[in-house]
Amino acid sequence: MVPVYSQLSSRMDVDLTATDKTGTTIPLVVANMTAISGRRMAETVARRGGIAVIPQDIPLEIVADVITWVKSRHLIFDTPVTLNPNETVADAIDLITKRAHGALIVVEDNKPIGIVTEADCENVDRFTQLNKIMSKDLVTLNDDVTPKAAFEFLNEKRRRLAPVIDKSGKLVGIITRTGALRATMYQPAVDAAGKLKVAAAVGINGDVAGKAKALLAAGADLLVVDTAHGHQKKMLEALAAIRAIKPTVPIFFTCRKFNPYFRTMEHTLKSVKTYRYEIQVPQSQVRAPKMIVALHGYGQLVKYFLRKFEALSSEYLIVCPEGPHRFYLKGSSGRVGASWMTKEAREMDIADNVHWLNALIDELKELYNPDSITLLGFSQGAATAARWYQQNPKCFDQLILWAAVFPPDIERGTFTSNHSMHFVLGNQDEYYQGADADALKNSYLDLGFKVHAYEGIHDIDTKVLTKILALPFQGI
Repeated sequence: MVPVYSQLSSRMDVDLTATDKTGTTIPLVVANMTAISGRRMAETVARRGGIAVIPQDIPLEIVADVITWVKSRHLIFDTPVTLNPNETVADAIDLITKRAHGALIVVEDNKPIGIVTEADCENVDRFTQLNKIMSKDLVTLNDDVTPKAAFEFLNEKRRRLAPVIDKSGKLVGIITRTGALRATMYQPAVDAAGKLKVAAAVGINGDVAGKAKALLAAGADLLVVDTAHGHQKKMLEALAAIRAIKPTVPIFFTCRKFNPYFRTMEHTLKSVKTYRYEIQVPQSQVRAPKMIVALHGYGQLVKYFLRKFEALSSEYLIVCPEGPHRFYLKGSSGRVGASWMTKEAREMDIADNVHWLNALIDELKELYNPDSITLLGFSQGAATAARWYQQNPKCFDQLILWAAVFPPDIERGTFTSNHSMHFVLGNQDEYYQGADADALKNSYLDLGFKVHAYEGIHDIDTKVLTKILALPFQGI
């Protein structure tokens, strides 16, 4: 594809703008794969001129939220990962890899007060507060700065990156030297309103036209019809159904295809993974009027975690799913613990957890037909519970999060509910003391949670839980 002879003096003279009506300024498309194409990928790629396709197996309301979020992003400045100064190194480690520059901004009242890098988190206790390790030597840029001026400023100050603020000092974004340089070379892919472009996929099964209408209403700039075999009849029917609604955006389709040169075919394989859970059924009745789904903390196993709810066994059906990752707690033998996710492939773990937990709750509802369902998450399990609740709130009557920081990857404005929401923290909790505990409780109060404090350590207290369960449901 490289010509033998060319009169071009520079590669910058080559116009890479797509001619296929996608509106991209470079020929780059991120495939609609759950583990790859998300909001942050969509934002970053569109800022450089490409487009990302949000996968088809994500709930429509989540896709709509992603599209809205991407279109609200700045055309030059990256969206920073942020935490407050009272949050921990463990929280930072979970989030810091979300951005290639390996840094997050510590904020108070949405004003930057420090920076934490991957190097700052090395050889530090994971429960150390960020205000103890963050760099306070901040260099900021105003939000009217040009990419060229930003690069020159950072180069002069010998800084790799800097927060960008508005006139009131509020955080607008972040820019790196590399990002500033790229902003002078690439043009973002934008819609008619000057907002970043994002595509969405729709499958060939179910209400194809209805899904396509919903994606268009959400603001998708491109529809991708996705199937494994593009030559099948259902693909043609799906394309016809979408064309019938007269979309004003381009329509593409993806498929696996036959390679005539090597006489091989590309296939996909769905692997079935076994998940473990235990149930404690009341002896007095076959069908339970009340159900509690309890997600354990880091390093726990369900056969032991379930014992914490024995006092409730006469009245409640207790369900304890187990995190899919098992490991030796010390060395390469001995006691085994479970975890809901790891740093590696974190977003894929989150999606897998929600998928199998949804399958579990559907089966339990069919088997036991409960009158109410309480979702409880303890420690690390609270993060998984919050994410599950956010994606499927109609499934539950109340949410109880126990002794955990609210997941920083969930945007606060998107977490709303008409149901009862409770946060519980022991006054003797070894991980949250003094000002840290107060800040944690206040963060939940701001989200609309009822906060319960008691004299206890980092553990489930059955008496406290019983009192909460006795309270009337909100919105019921």
